[in-house]
Amino acid sequence: MSKSTDKDLDDEEFTIVVEGKSLTCQKSLLREKSEYFRAMMDSSMLESQTNTVTLLNQEFSVLSSLIHFVKTGELKISCGGGNMKNITEAAVMLQIESAIESCTAYWKKTLDHETCLNLMAFSKLLNLENLFSCAKRHSLYYFSQVRQSIDFLQMEVEELTEYLSCPDLNCTSETEILDAIMAWYAHDKPGRKSLLNKLIPCFHGEDVQQEEWEAVQNHKLINESEDWKTYINNIKEKGKEMKPEEKFRNLPVIILTFGGYIVEKGCEQPSTDICKFDDSEKTFKPFHKLKDIYPEVGPKMGYQVTVIGKDVYLSGGQLSMTRYSMVMDVWKLDGFDLQWEKVTKLSSPRRHHGACGSQTSLFIMGGFGKYRDILDTVQQYDTVDDKWTDLPKMPHTWFTPQAVCCENKLYVYKTHLICLDLVTLEWTTVRRTPCSVDNMNTFIPYYFNNCIYEFPFLDQELDWFYEFELGKLQLQKTSLETGKWEAVPYSDSIQFGNRSFVCNGKFYTINRASNEFICGYMQDFSLCKELGTQGKAGQDCFIVVFPHYPVYKIKS
Repeated sequence: MSKSTDKDLDDEEFTIVVEGKSLTCQKSLLREKSEYFRAMMDSSMLESQTNTVTLLNQEFSVLSSLIHFVKTGELKISCGGGNMKNITEAAVMLQIESAIESCTAYWKKTLDHETCLNLMAFSKLLNLENLFSCAKRHSLYYFSQVRQSIDFLQMEVEELTEYLSCPDLNCTSETEILDAIMAWYAHDKPGRKSLLNKLIPCFHGEDVQQEEWEAVQNHKLINESEDWKTYINNIKEKGKEMKPEEKFRNLPVIILTFGGYIVEKGCEQPSTDICKFDDSEKTFKPFHKLKDIYPEVGPKMGYQVTVIGKDVYLSGGQLSMTRYSMVMDVWKLDGFDLQWEKVTKLSSPRRHHGACGSQTSLFIMGGFGKYRDILDTVQQYDTVDDKWTDLPKMPHTWFTPQAVCCENKLYVYKTHLICLDLVTLEWTTVRRTPCSVDNMNTFIPYYFNNCIYEFPFLDQELDWFYEFELGKLQLQKTSLETGKWEAVPYSDSIQFGNRSFVCNGKFYTINRASNEFICGYMQDFSLCKELGTQGKAGQDCFIVVFPHYPVYKIKS
C-alpha cells in the first residue's frame, strides 16, 4: 500500500458510539493523542477495519468533552467542575496524555487542606503520580490544618495509620498525633473503639520532650484504652534515654546559600550564585543565579532573605550604590516546586533592613531609605491575603537590625532588645544587648522551645572587630517565660560562622575555622555531623534551610 493511501486512511472519520449516540473524529488525531486508539488502529481488531467502536460504561457527555479536547485542545468543564472526575477517569482509560495533563492541572488548582486527602486517594487509584505527589506533600506539610477536615475524620484505619506513621509528617509534637487520633475516634466511637490498638504504632515516644510526658499521660485518648496506657508507660521509660539523633520525625529540608563574596586571585568579588547543598557530593553547588532576580549583583546590596513556612522571600536592597537604584519587588521561592515568582512590591524603598517571618507573614523594619535616611518604620506583609499593614514605628532608627517573631511578639535587636506586642501594638525595651560596641548587631536570633537563642554573628565588614571582641561573643538565650538571659555551653569542636540558621530542631553553620559546613542539635548543642565543604557558597553568605519534600511515588 502506498504512503498516500496510508495518509488517506488516517484522514478517515472514526466513529465512537457511547450510550447509543455517535461521536466522530479523524483517525489521525485519535492516533496522535490516544495510546488506546493508536493500539486499536494498529491491530487487526474489527474496529480498525470498520472505523467504529462502541465504548461501554462511559457517558456520552464525558466522551464528547474528550473528543472536543482532541480536536481543539480545549477541555470543556461543567460549572463547578462536576464532570471532571469522570473526564479524568475516561482520559486515563483512553490514555490521552495531553488530556490527563490538563486534568491534573485542574485538580492542582483545587488542592487545599480540605481536598488533599481525597485527591491523594483519587490519584493513587488512577496512578496519577504527579498529582499524587503534590497532594501527599500538601497533606504532610499542612497536617495541623488537614487533620481538622472531614476527609481526615472519615479515613479508613489503614489509610490513617499509613498517614500518621510517615516520618515526613509536619507535626508540632507527638501530642498533636494523639489529638488527631482522638478526633478521628470521637467521630465514630462505637465503630472505632476496637480499632484504637491498630494506631498505637503511629505514636513515637522517642520524639517526646521530657516536659511533654505529663500532658501525654493525661491525654484523653490514653484513658480510652488500657493498651494505649500500658504502651505509653512503657515507651516513656525508653524515651528518657533517647538522643536527638534517634528522633523519628524529621522534615525533609533543602539548604541554600545566597550571595556573599568569593576570593579570586586575592580579590573579593560578590557571588552571583544561589547555591544548593548537594548531599551526595557533600558540598555546595550553584543552583540558581541571583542575576535571574536582580539585574545587577554587587557588594553590600542590602537585601534580606527570610523563610516563611515552606517558602523563601527576598526583600529590598539596592542595585547600585551610586544611582540609588532600589529594589522594590519582593520575590518568593516556593518550597514545593522551587520556582521563583514576584509576589508583591515594597510600599517604600529600603535596604540593609531587618526582616523575619511567622508562618504566614513577612515583617520588615528599619534600614536605609532611598537617600540614606535611617528608618524606624515597620511593616507586615500577609502572604495569604497579599496585604501590607503598617505597624507602630520602632523607638529607634536602626539599620541592619536582627529580628525574630514568636508568640505574637516581634523582637528586634541592635543596641537594645526591643519588643512589639502584635496584639496590643505597643513597643517595650526588654534589655540592652551584651555588646560593648554601639551600633553593632552581633547576634542572629532564633526561636526554639520558648527561648530566643542568639547566635554569634560577624560579617565581612567587621573583620577589624574580630580580634578585639571575638572572645566576648558566645551563644546565649533568653527565656520568654522568665526573661532570664544566660550563656549556652556548646561543643568545643563548633565555631559558629558568620551566619547560622535554625530549622527542624537543628542549627546549621559554616565552621569559621575549617570552612566545613556543619549542623548540630538545638536540644543539647552537640555536633550532629560535618555535612561537607563550603564549596561554591560565598563567604558571609545567607544560609537558609526550609522544608522541601521529595517526589512521592505510588506504591504498587
